[in-house]
Amino acid sequence: TRRTTTALASITRRGYALQVNDVINLADPDFEPTDAQLIGLSTRAFAGVREAHERQLRELRAKVEVARAAALAALAARLATARAPV
Repeated sequence: TRRTTTALASITRRGYALQVNDVINLADPDFEPTDAQLIGLSTRAFAGVREAHERQLRELRAKVEVARAAALAALAARLATARAPV
């Protein structure tokens, strides 16, 4: 079987400088990571999540604004035709 290993580098988070240079085997059921290793793993796992979320939120808001403008224009056109004399 192939062993899955991950080497963690120096990570700074919340003022803690973490030096985790050992190779860890995440597939080993007996392995219990230290707090520093967990912080390092979560930092790497979620790197860029906030920026991606904010970008997607901006894109969604832009799409909503386009749809809103189209809906208001369609409503105004419908109201204008409804009020037009026959």
